[in-house]
Amino acid sequence: MSYQLPNFRHPDLPANDLGYTKADYEGAICLDLEGQWWGTFDSSNQFVVDTVIDFFIANLEYAQELRPNAKIGFWGFPKKSHTNPNSTTASVQRLVDACTALFPDVYENNPGVNDSFRLNRHVETCLEWSNGEKPVYVHASPRYKLNSDGYRYFHDRDEFINDQVQP
Repeated sequence: MSYQLPNFRHPDLPANDLGYTKADYEGAICLDLEGQWWGTFDSSNQFVVDTVIDFFIANLEYAQELRPNAKIGFWGFPKKSHTNPNSTTASVQRLVDACTALFPDVYENNPGVNDSFRLNRHVETCLEWSNGEKPVYVHASPRYKLNSDGYRYFHDRDEFINDQVQP
């Protein structure tokens, strides 16, 4: 799996430091564009979310031009807020449809709480949304953050297995 592309810099979009994959690459490419747009994905305002989707699709289409055979999507997308049955977020279906792969994450930090049901539902919903037509690459990590310091802490083995790995 590649997380980068060579010379992936659209003149109207922010610069990205991306590495090398061959032009005929057919594997997975996960674009990480969380940044300032990420929190906006949780808006219930469809116009606002569509603006974010337009930005993501511009990046996606450019990547697809460079690597037309690759399976391309975004790190952590769809978000857990999108697959929550009680969600009030605006629709992200247009971006789901545009991606040729989905890369949901199952990161959690609720020590002592069993989140495996909710995370399993998140993955199942992403699989449903893929309609069996695109791969779904689920990301887990033993790291978590308590504040804005970043992901500096590690779950103990039992917590990690309980919440993020065990079905």
